[in-house]
Amino acid sequence: STVAQVRLVNGRNNCSGRVEVYYGGQWGTVCDDDWDRNDARVVCREVGCGETGFHAAFTKAYFGQGSGPIVLDDIRCGGDESSLLSCRSRGLGIHNCGHSEDAGVDCSVAQVRLVNGRNNCSGRVEVYYGGQWGTVCDDDWDRNDARVVCREVGCGETGFHAAFTKAYFGQGSGPIVLDDIRCGGDESSLLSCRSKGLGIHDCGHSEDAGVDCSVNRVRLVNGRNNCSGRVEVYYGGQWGTVCDDDWDRNDARVVCREVGCGETGFHAAFTKAYFGQGSGPIVLDDIRCGGDESSLLSCRSRVNRVRLVNGRNNCSGRVEVYYGGQWGTVCDDDWDRNDARVVCREVGCGETGFHAAFTKAYFGQGSGPIVLDDIRCGGDESSLLSCRSKGLGLHDCQHSEDAGVDCSVNRVRLVNGRNNCSGRVEVYYGGQWGTVCDDDWDRNDARVVCREVGCGETGFHAAFTKAYFGQGSGPIVLDDIRCGGDESSLLSCRSRGLGIHNCGHSEDAGVDCSVAQVRLVNGRNNCSGRVEVYYGGQWGTVCDDDWDRNDARVVCREVGCGETGFHAAFTKAYFGQGSGPIVLDDIRCGGDESSLLSCRSKGLGLHDCQHSEDAGVDCSVAQVRLVNGRNNCSGRVEVYYGGQWGTVCDDDWDRNDARVVCREVGCGETGFHAAFTKAYFGQGSGPIVLDDIRCGGDESSLLSCRSKGLGLHDCQHSEDAGVDCSVNRVRLVNGRNNCSGRVEVYYGGQWGTVCDDDWDRNDARVVCREVGCGETGFHAAFTKAYFGQGSGPIVLDDIRCGGDESSLLSCRSKGLGLHNCQHSEDAGVDCSVNRVRLVNGRNNCSGRVEVYYGGQWGTVCDDDWDRNDARVVCREVGCGETGFHAAFTKAYFGQGSGPIVLDDIRCGGDESSLLSCRSKGLGLHNCQHSEDAGVDCSVNRVRLVNGRNNCSGRVEVYYGGQWGTVCDDDWDRNDARVVCREVGCGETGFHAAFTKAYFGQGSGPIVLDDIRCGGDESSLLSCRSKGLGLHNCQHSEDAGVDCSVAQVRLVNGRNNCSGRVEVYYGGQWGTVCDDDWDRNDARVVCREVGCGETGFHAAFTKAYFGQGSGPIVLDDIRCGGDESSLLSCRSKGLGLHDCQHSEDAGVDCSGRIISHCCLIHSYSVRSRITNCSNTAFFW
Repeated sequence: STVAQVRLVNGRNNCSGRVEVYYGGQWGTVCDDDWDRNDARVVCREVGCGETGFHAAFTKAYFGQGSGPIVLDDIRCGGDESSLLSCRSRGLGIHNCGHSEDAGVDCSVAQVRLVNGRNNCSGRVEVYYGGQWGTVCDDDWDRNDARVVCREVGCGETGFHAAFTKAYFGQGSGPIVLDDIRCGGDESSLLSCRSKGLGIHDCGHSEDAGVDCSVNRVRLVNGRNNCSGRVEVYYGGQWGTVCDDDWDRNDARVVCREVGCGETGFHAAFTKAYFGQGSGPIVLDDIRCGGDESSLLSCRSRVNRVRLVNGRNNCSGRVEVYYGGQWGTVCDDDWDRNDARVVCREVGCGETGFHAAFTKAYFGQGSGPIVLDDIRCGGDESSLLSCRSKGLGLHDCQHSEDAGVDCSVNRVRLVNGRNNCSGRVEVYYGGQWGTVCDDDWDRNDARVVCREVGCGETGFHAAFTKAYFGQGSGPIVLDDIRCGGDESSLLSCRSRGLGIHNCGHSEDAGVDCSVAQVRLVNGRNNCSGRVEVYYGGQWGTVCDDDWDRNDARVVCREVGCGETGFHAAFTKAYFGQGSGPIVLDDIRCGGDESSLLSCRSKGLGLHDCQHSEDAGVDCSVAQVRLVNGRNNCSGRVEVYYGGQWGTVCDDDWDRNDARVVCREVGCGETGFHAAFTKAYFGQGSGPIVLDDIRCGGDESSLLSCRSKGLGLHDCQHSEDAGVDCSVNRVRLVNGRNNCSGRVEVYYGGQWGTVCDDDWDRNDARVVCREVGCGETGFHAAFTKAYFGQGSGPIVLDDIRCGGDESSLLSCRSKGLGLHNCQHSEDAGVDCSVNRVRLVNGRNNCSGRVEVYYGGQWGTVCDDDWDRNDARVVCREVGCGETGFHAAFTKAYFGQGSGPIVLDDIRCGGDESSLLSCRSKGLGLHNCQHSEDAGVDCSVNRVRLVNGRNNCSGRVEVYYGGQWGTVCDDDWDRNDARVVCREVGCGETGFHAAFTKAYFGQGSGPIVLDDIRCGGDESSLLSCRSKGLGLHNCQHSEDAGVDCSVAQVRLVNGRNNCSGRVEVYYGGQWGTVCDDDWDRNDARVVCREVGCGETGFHAAFTKAYFGQGSGPIVLDDIRCGGDESSLLSCRSKGLGLHDCQHSEDAGVDCSGRIISHCCLIHSYSVRSRITNCSNTAFFW
């Protein structure tokens, strides 16, 4: 017999049941004496139900009593044997048992299972122990435990594994097997984790643990499809959202990958609740993904087991801890700033700074369990749960003692000031805010406070006394403070000590960190005005004796109004008289001092002045300015001199001078700087400061250029010079966009045109580059005032550019203003025209070929037009380097109407442009538009027509501008294999070759005949044949292929893996004769048709699945069992046999055991027939 030696009967599936062994020509049972999981493991392996996993051993005829002999007893397998018969036992047929002791196995029972969930990967956790299933207690149950369970039950190594408590999936009814489980997360089995021990617990079923392995940790909600929407993360038993701080495309890329919406492509990141606001907790913030992480939770971010609730912001509130599937509070016993520091760090609210600890439910009472009590953090722990405490859930508190923190409380603050950087100084001490006494209070103390509250390291820090900002109401915390100025905190300065003082609140100290030591008052902006100095606790003025621009430069630097530029010094109380003391007089700054107080002077408070002499500055006055222009970078040039603004005379005024002015006023180093004369921007009214200016162009200031000298001139204001720094030297006018139009050049203070004599594409290329419309591409040159006639002077003629010049003015020409033209010859360009285009096709990559020439589009003649030419065109118009490029003739895409530009084109195929190919020459031809050439860059060279799908049909080849067929002479599977590969229907598998117009007759030419492919060619056209268009066939011989036909198939069975064996041969399906047909042959067939490598493969004879009707293809088959195909087995040979269809062979790759006495072929229903000795077969 060829039946399996061991089988399982009467179970819930093929891998469970009573164990039976085939012995003495019949099936018998196994006694359960010493029957254990090692024995079960061997059976499960032997029947093909798995090497690994949990193999349950059943006794006491769990799967029902058998009826045959008892074959084995006292089996003792080690577990690694290949067969049950290899294990130690009493011997075959020797036993002392009854069938009530029949052994069984279940190979598909997990040692751990999930029950009562929403699917196979969620539910109550149960463990098989002591012959029955029991539950797991939820004490210490967490996501590490869930991770182990999910791995063990085959529900995933990675992803989010939710841990549920309190019998979330219902209470179990069996024993409680495990308690106090503490998995690390990497264990292979829950039984490998630490626990109290099997069967030891102190729980009820109300504490049964559960998991959900199939909860997506990340999802998209409220989008237009499954791959868009608001990002939500599963956390704390519910879905929450993600904050958009630092949210970018790297983060979006990770999310898209995680939710299965693609590794590549563009992943858009949306902010500001673009997909609507969520309603749950905000789970993540400040996410910084690199982009390659497998999960959003693997990115750097803030996600917490600890949260703050009911505070004034995200960094303050009642402290809550996630425990046992819900949020609970923390008791305030021993709650201090070290504990607060740990919480603030954990929730992402800062490592440093002052962390306030609140007690007595300051932020309101919570409602969940109290999770922690008697917490004693050192302050450096990474998590509150790492601090010492009574233990999770152990406490002696009420919610009136809920602890809180405020991570955003400064230890020192300023109160009642004009802004955040001024006010009464208060210090947090003893759980409340108190004030500071002003004894010994000075600017060093103020400097420390200003640094500590984040109001600046440098600058002037004013110290205020006598409760300047109002009296405080709390305790007075510090007195007699003596800071050096560099301390990091006021509490680091010397003092009497915390809480020790002899003051009243009338002496409360204050600071103003935003008061400058020097300020400007009553000016037109913050950088101009009367100069005032803070001295003796008040602001005073500066006398204007010896006051000059060096002094003004120091003041401007000190008040933050600029190191460079022109700093104007004003006298005689120009900005109004001050009212305080006069602090400084006779100031002599060098200009580089850091402060006005560092300059030489009479001394602080010493002077012989009145407020009518108060000094002032304007730091924002330019030494040179442009007035009355169309914008800030054009206008009349004016120079500040002698305390007022004056003009510049236009004698010798040119573009070099304009270039210097444009640079000085900040309107650009490069570009075209126009110089204007004759008071173009209007006449000025002040003095004329400069004349006969001769700048080289590289000077940093107009005052650095050669001139007659300041104030020396022989001019009138009608000669005031001007500039325009924002004028382009070349422009395009009257075109269809900014990159096309009539070319105009700025010359002699106005715009003029360019004559089209010798105007060509090299000239156009230079213009296009100069006006910023592209270095590369096709630049069309237009003549005869194509864009309309201009009205100004004609500036250039006979231009001969090489094409690489940076400006049109750098090209050779007659000279500026020299010409012999009219405006009817004005030149133009279009920088955005393609040189070759496709017109009137089915898409952008097909159509009539047109070439831009002589200012218009023309066609191409089809003489010598072939696929090499088409390939060049397709590349040039951006429709692909590779693939099949079809060449069309005879105006296939319609006749054009313009000139015929090219004829007799002979491209090699690798040229970058059609114009680079050999031809008669531009405009030379002997054609009509009926010969206009065309291309289609998107045509396949070989196609399949009239088949059952895209991978079957009549073979057609594109040739001579049309599709034709292939003759079936010598047509075989090697030819079919090449076609299938070429049309993208697969490299491997069975490729059927069809003849005699199987898929219908074609109507075009017959292109190929006598094809002899080896099978590895990349294209049918690469195979040997008579030659293109040579044949001796009719369309009744059109060849075809089917790339999706199996070489072997099963017919008339109960499913795809059973039936009569048929082989594709000679263009049709035939059967196999059952001579020598056995399970080795069946094994090869089952493998070949994709029905399994392992298991029991039943071989059927005598046309068990009905007789076939085609030829008998194979006979006397002798497979070893490991062949890849039935055709690889030994046989008489293809088509050789001595059989009838009554001997057609069959297989069943998926069977159960049956026996049969007489196989009656007409049976429509087959059943088990007992008491027979015939061969048993799988069914």
